Amino acid sequence: MRTPFNLLSGLLISLALITGGTASVAHGALLDSSGLLAFEQRTQHLASVEQALAQEALAARLAAMGVDAAAVSARLGQLTDEELQLLAERLDQLPAGAGLLEIIGIVFVVLLILELVGVTDIFKAI
Repeated sequence: MRTPFNLLSGLLISLALITGGTASVAHGALLDSSGLLAFEQRTQHLASVEQALAQEALAARLAAMGVDAAAVSARLGQLTDEELQLLAERLDQLPAGAGLLEIIGIVFVVLLILELVGVTDIFKAI
């Protein structure tokens, strides 16, 4: 007499035997020395930036500006290797919040170039 329990357990055992015999596929690649060196440099740059951000003065400035420490950590993880290296090298030279006029000027020049090339239509004629 076949009960639903016997039928279900037989089905599960059959399924386990069928799928248990198949091998899993593992993907692997060789890691060359330049890739390992880049990984180590990224780790060092990330550690130096995080150490600088852990200082009380900088943490207080960021908190006063309303920047969340978790958001900063998440953004640091998304930086490219070049951006992280540049930030680590210039962290002591970069004043927080300075250069606003230069940024506005650069944005204006980029918008002007895009307008002249015809990519955007920001400055409409009246």
